[in-house]
Amino acid sequence: MWHSALGNDQRGTALSEQIDSSTFCTVNEDASTRIRGECHSSPDITIVSPGLTNDVTWQPVSISRPIDFITSERRTFVNHKKADWPGFREFTNHRFRELPNPSDVRVAERTFRDIITPAAARHIPAGRITEVTPNFPAEAMGLANERDELRRINPNDPRVRELTLEVNRLVDEHKRNKWLNHLKSCNIGAGIGELWATVKSLSNPRRREDRTSVTFGDVTLTDPKRCASYFNRQFVEHPESDRAKRRVLRRIRSLPAEEEPPQFTMDDVANAIRNAKSSKALGPDGIYMVMLKQLDEPGVEYFTKVLNLSLSTIIVPEVWKMGRRRPCDSTVMVALDLSNAFDTVWHSTLFEEIEQTTLRPSLKRWIVNYMCGRQSYVEFRNKKTKSRRVKQGVSQGGVISPELFNLYLSCIPPPPDGIEIVTYADDCTILVSGTYPDDICERLNNYLTDLTTFFHSRNMQISATKSTATLFTTWTAQFGRELNVVVDGSRIPTTNCPKILGVTFDTTFTSCAHATTICDKLKSRNKVLKSLAGSTWGADKETLLTTYNAIGRSVVSYAPVWSPRLCDTNWKKIQTCQNAALRTATGCLLKSSVDHLHEETTILPVKQHNEMLSLQYLLGCYRVTHPNHHLVGRPGTYRQIRKDIHALEGEVQRCRREPLDQQAYRAGLNSIHTDAVAKALSNYSVNKVLEIHSPSIAAEERQLPRQTRVCSFRRDIAVA
Repeated sequence: MWHSALGNDQRGTALSEQIDSSTFCTVNEDASTRIRGECHSSPDITIVSPGLTNDVTWQPVSISRPIDFITSERRTFVNHKKADWPGFREFTNHRFRELPNPSDVRVAERTFRDIITPAAARHIPAGRITEVTPNFPAEAMGLANERDELRRINPNDPRVRELTLEVNRLVDEHKRNKWLNHLKSCNIGAGIGELWATVKSLSNPRRREDRTSVTFGDVTLTDPKRCASYFNRQFVEHPESDRAKRRVLRRIRSLPAEEEPPQFTMDDVANAIRNAKSSKALGPDGIYMVMLKQLDEPGVEYFTKVLNLSLSTIIVPEVWKMGRRRPCDSTVMVALDLSNAFDTVWHSTLFEEIEQTTLRPSLKRWIVNYMCGRQSYVEFRNKKTKSRRVKQGVSQGGVISPELFNLYLSCIPPPPDGIEIVTYADDCTILVSGTYPDDICERLNNYLTDLTTFFHSRNMQISATKSTATLFTTWTAQFGRELNVVVDGSRIPTTNCPKILGVTFDTTFTSCAHATTICDKLKSRNKVLKSLAGSTWGADKETLLTTYNAIGRSVVSYAPVWSPRLCDTNWKKIQTCQNAALRTATGCLLKSSVDHLHEETTILPVKQHNEMLSLQYLLGCYRVTHPNHHLVGRPGTYRQIRKDIHALEGEVQRCRREPLDQQAYRAGLNSIHTDAVAKALSNYSVNKVLEIHSPSIAAEERQLPRQTRVCSFRRDIAVA
């Protein structure tokens, strides 16, 4: 073998004999595979069939740079950690103070942008290093250079192997220390951002792009620019000229101007910026929310003037209407699915609905101006298309888009008696009760015909393949029955476990399927917790508990109205997953008492916690302004087969006070929480060693390192 450290290595001979006995021919018999400096090496062999021998030529590749270097991604990276925010504020304050009061909203918006963008360029580091050596310490780099020099002079030098092993050891040690130092910075104080970024990267690791081409109908493209253009045509449709839309626009634009249009105060704008998420997503104007959060009073004051000028003149700057899209595949399982619902809204019909509302004329004109002239472009593989005008649809992710869509569907046909429809934005669920499934399907199909006609009149289409139909019954003989529910001649598929708004239902309405989904998610998130800490290293207990509450406990407590009908067996499964997470956070051994886990972490067991949330939700339903107020106090069925949240109304009455205003509602929530905690504490068993309940942990314990808190203390407890 080439460069083998063994003096009598016969593997090359055996390999040569196998090639000679086959029908294949060696291509690089007298040529090296690669060239590094003056060293010619052939660590591999290329063979071809006899028919290709005369058509193949071999050419060695010369490596001009060390293999330890890699090319970074072709995009600009922004380092917010090293941003000079005091300098950013000083620069913007000086520029904003020199500006006069704006008179043209477009010029004012451009001026605001021309101040923020240069300030960010000066005080926020950004750029790209073409070639990087990730996780390669300086000491290892020196040894790697020495190894490469020895390999160039004498590839058979035994120190080449020794240096390679030493480089690998240094790199592994550097990676481990880097990970431990990173975990130390992930705490619930100053490092909360680092913590969530780490959890996100562990839960959803980045995947390399494995598609080399994209097919659009009969056209297959590989160029990112052309792919982005085709995506843009798909995302932004151009319908035919709409005269009705023009007539509505003329009527709305001719509404009389108000003497005192609505105005924002500086406090309104400052509170809106303060309460917004600290997003680092760069918009078409080159500004993101983190920059706005760093503005002082002069910047907020000028921004308020720009917003008020936009409201008074009914002009929305074009850059505020620009949208960026990235191609993605997404499916939402609902009872009734509308294909591309937000993108197919007719502006003419929507404007007519806006015109008939009781909004102030200036707000009507401003909303219509906001909707008109919107543009969109597609960014695909770092290539951006030209802007394409959006002539229909409402922007997904917009603050007022769900309300506009609800207004667009406000004239939906009312269901007949015995049929109930629940809608919000593009989520639509229809409920029908009856004795015989065939009769239910017939009544449902009649109403679906009216809905289909209405949606067609609004430029929408029901997707039968993405919609689902489920039969809820206690008769096991009907579990596998296919329902004859039809939309536009296509049958809607029947499923036993539909997922609607994040909750998985099942045919018997026992919530077993949802419990299974919760357990699967918790097991996956528990792996993230284990990646953040071990018995002698990692994040502290408080950080791990906060992480679990965010990524694990939130899954269990989501929409807890399903809790009353879940059986004890499934509660135990969910509780087991929570116990594993608490053991990871505290370092407790497997034989530790479950009650001790909850006492030390001050976390309620999952069943008691969800029952408390259900009671608090039911108490909120008694408020007159609650959307489900009409459901409380209604008479139950003569035979309650499945326990639901109404079975808790007796417990809620003890905490309910009339009138249920905001103060009484808050007091009721606190009372329910206090009772749940007191009940859980009374049910905890005593410590078997102390024969009393465990005392509270001293505050000084938080100052100890994790190895001392976990290993030493737990070992002593285990011995006891």
